[in-house]
Amino acid sequence: MRIELELDERTYADLRRIAQEKNMSEAQVIARLMVNTARPAQQADPVLGMFSSEPALIDEVCEAAMRARAEHPMRIA
Repeated sequence: MRIELELDERTYADLRRIAQEKNMSEAQVIARLMVNTARPAQQADPVLGMFSSEPALIDEVCEAAMRARAEHPMRIA
């Protein structure tokens, strides 16, 4: 499949530089960028959503933090 892109001078210069540094074609750089960008966010951060099945616990933690903040302000007027 053939796709044509219109890039500004600076972006194209960056693309050429990256392709030369990686010893790849410009098309290969763009294809790799597309693959890396399309990955789901969960793969990048395994901690994300760790407490999704514990909403009551998160509520308790937030309430405790707000109480502590009200009782012990970090800034003294």
